[in-house]
Amino acid sequence: MKKYFSLILVATALVFASTARAQELRVRADIPFDFVVGNTVYAAGTYTIGPATHNSSALLLDGDTRGFVIPNECSSNQPSKSTKLVFDRMGDTYFLHQIWVEGNAIGREIPKGKAELRMAANPAENVTVSAKLMR
Repeated sequence: MKKYFSLILVATALVFASTARAQELRVRADIPFDFVVGNTVYAAGTYTIGPATHNSSALLLDGDTRGFVIPNECSSNQPSKSTKLVFDRMGDTYFLHQIWVEGNAIGREIPKGKAELRMAANPAENVTVSAKLMR
């Protein structure tokens, strides 16, 4: 019975730790080109990306244009070596694809919008923009 209780306690701690880690995602980046998130076009500029609310998985993109997105979790075999935003470039259009925080193997992946799905037949080039982790 003690082992079962200890296992439940450890599992609960891991759930709360992963929730707290998700709340740490707050980055700022200077994006030198217009880009698309979902179905919204954002003008080039400085953007802060962070939790929309305290207990929400939605992210707020705050800059010249403001908007919300509900990302999916993505993972890598190795922790990210830098805090960065990864864009898919198709032609002259940039789509925000992933958000990574230095030292984490778990990132956030942005669902594709209608325009990106229409253009998906064309090969995409990854473009990375450095970001700063905000505390």
